[in-house]
Amino acid sequence: MLFYVIKQSEGLIQEVFAHPHRSPLVANRSIYLNIQSFDYLPIHNLYNLLTYLN
Repeated sequence: MLFYVIKQSEGLIQEVFAHPHRSPLVANRSIYLNIQSFDYLPIHNLYNLLTYLN
């Protein structure tokens, strides 16, 4: 499966949940992250100031 980046922006993680039938949602700079929808999700920290998903 191939994904393309259409637009890059910033958002705040509002909720992290694990549910087999719900998908992650990004709306109005808010991120609702379903960790069961990823096989591998690396989370990085940059200079203890910025955390980002790669």
